[in-house]
Amino acid sequence: MKKYRLLLVLLLLFATLFAIKFLFLSPKVTGPDKNLKKGPVKVGIYVVQQSALDNNIFLSGTLKGNEYVSIQAEQAGRITGIYFVEGQKVEKNQLLVKLNDEELRAQQKKNIALTNLAVEKEKRLKKLLDIQAIGQEEYDQTLNELHNLQADGEALTAQIHETEIRAPFSGTMGLREISEGGMVNTATTISTLVQKNPLKLDFSVPEKYLKLLKKGDNISFTVDGFQGEFQGRVYAIDPNLDELTRSIRVRALCANPGETLAPGVFAKVKLSLGSNATALLVPTESLVSDIRGQKVFRIVQGKAEPVVVTTGIRAADKIEISSGLNVGDSIVTGGVLLLKPGSAVVPVRSN
Repeated sequence: MKKYRLLLVLLLLFATLFAIKFLFLSPKVTGPDKNLKKGPVKVGIYVVQQSALDNNIFLSGTLKGNEYVSIQAEQAGRITGIYFVEGQKVEKNQLLVKLNDEELRAQQKKNIALTNLAVEKEKRLKKLLDIQAIGQEEYDQTLNELHNLQADGEALTAQIHETEIRAPFSGTMGLREISEGGMVNTATTISTLVQKNPLKLDFSVPEKYLKLLKKGDNISFTVDGFQGEFQGRVYAIDPNLDELTRSIRVRALCANPGETLAPGVFAKVKLSLGSNATALLVPTESLVSDIRGQKVFRIVQGKAEPVVVTTGIRAADKIEISSGLNVGDSIVTGGVLLLKPGSAVVPVRSN
């Protein structure tokens, strides 16, 4: 029993000594020392100043023919002649396709004969009417028959004219979709006709540039597979803004003297919107995105304060600031990800 008591006393003594050491002699670790202050963040700065800026924006566009049409017949019929070559130029009003008009010609011949008889009859009855040998009603009936025959003749002439399918403008023919002897109707595409010089260039401009956009603006564009730049000029602006893309359609006219460019080609467009001699430009790396938009950190009395800005045209490694900053403001360009509102900063480099 004495051995157990002695062992218990020793255990209690050991536990007491351990507790004293843990509670009073060991250093307390409760997390970072709240009294330890972090030093200021070393950052690069940029002093905002006015710079000249060419208002050039880069867009995607598509070339289109100056004029384009699908060649179709105005009436159904059998093809009796094809007078164009695929891919070759044609002139305005040149005959392209002829449809069978034999039946219409026969009807026209009959109408001419009946009309001639009606003319002679009208002349005779007019003389009789003048001497009151016949009544006015009989003469009027004959005159009405003559007018109906003349109207039928004009309709037949128009139908015969429709059997001749002609080029509505000068241009280049597309591939032929029909053959001589085949039947066509008003829904049949015979071929296409396109005018390739000049060409139209369609592209869309974001709404924020709308106030700078105007007819007569110069554009240049490049096309894959072709060397150098091509030139054009804006001649039409869609009056309606696309609500989905928040952009407006613009159309330019571009010379294509050698007709080397083809409609449908993708183009990389540079649109010149004039120049601004007093633009405020900042390095692109100074911008930070958040839910409110774009912001920069402005240095105020040695501390970094976030400022929401509105951006404009991008130029190489800088971007225009439309609102939010003033000339002479110092902003952070390096180390922005290490900052939070009110962070103390120390400039290490500047412009």
